[in-house]
Amino acid sequence: MAQGGATSIIFMVAMFAIFYFMLIRPQRKRDKQVKDMRASLKKR
Repeated sequence: MAQGGATSIIFMVAMFAIFYFMLIRPQRKRDKQVKDMRASLKKR
């Protein structure tokens, strides 16, 4: 039973890591690009 619990915890961590790299990081990158673009527009 202990091994099954450890396996499910590892699986959950792996799923979160995949979710993070597929969704959260690209969104933050996009947000930064939008912020930088808006900052460059305000300077003119």
